Amino acid sequence: MSTDGEVGVLGGETVVLSTLDGGDLQIASGQAATSTGTVAISTGSSSEGTAGNIIVAIGSSNGVGADVSVTAGDSAGGSEVGGPLSLTSGGGNNGGDIFLRSGTGEQSKGGNVYAEAGEGTL
Repeated sequence: MSTDGEVGVLGGETVVLSTLDGGDLQIASGQAATSTGTVAISTGSSSEGTAGNIIVAIGSSNGVGADVSVTAGDSAGGSEVGGPLSLTSGGGNNGGDIFLRSGTGEQSKGGNVYAEAGEGTL
């Protein structure tokens, strides 16, 4: 474990980070008094082919399905603005689409899709 430098994982075509027996895998920047580090997940560019995809997927379960949560940061100072959450599709000759879809109901109705603006507290 490195405490003050970089840790790199470099592989050929595929690098796999995995846990045994259902353990947790955490990727995080450290805490700091001023500014914390950024966690960036990105694929490389391709000059002639297709750039790689980023896939976030949860395994299936015989019980309740697991959550996927993406949350922007709160401002604890009270006078600052909370972090924005942006979903942007790719541009090109034709811009990319954005799809939001709820789950299919096997025994009953499908899930709902909600969009709601935050409230002001003045």
